[in-house]
Amino acid sequence: MAVEPREDYPRLWSRKQAWMRMDPELEGVWSVTCFVVRKGHRRVGLTYELADATVAYGRRVGARVLEGYPIEPAPGKTVIWDEASVGLVQVFVEAGYEVVASPTLRRRVVRRVLERD
Repeated sequence: MAVEPREDYPRLWSRKQAWMRMDPELEGVWSVTCFVVRKGHRRVGLTYELADATVAYGRRVGARVLEGYPIEPAPGKTVIWDEASVGLVQVFVEAGYEVVASPTLRRRVVRRVLERD
């Protein structure tokens, strides 16, 4: 999985879509941009475990907010594995993220605010 401070992803900020630049003043945001599960190990729930691991990792590195940009397929539709690399909404929601924006028909912005221990 790829999880880094949002500002370390200049492509997020250079895109024309305004949703990629949501809340630029929000501090401590780490972006979850990618999940990769090796062929032969897919479809057994590993992405759910990886999404849970983003939370533990975010806490460990001092992130205040985790943000992802998953795909939500239309009802009855599926996505190909390459599209699913950004994650699926259901995966993030089960890890405690909330949908904060729906900028396109299929793309969502999700966030999880991390509590301070």
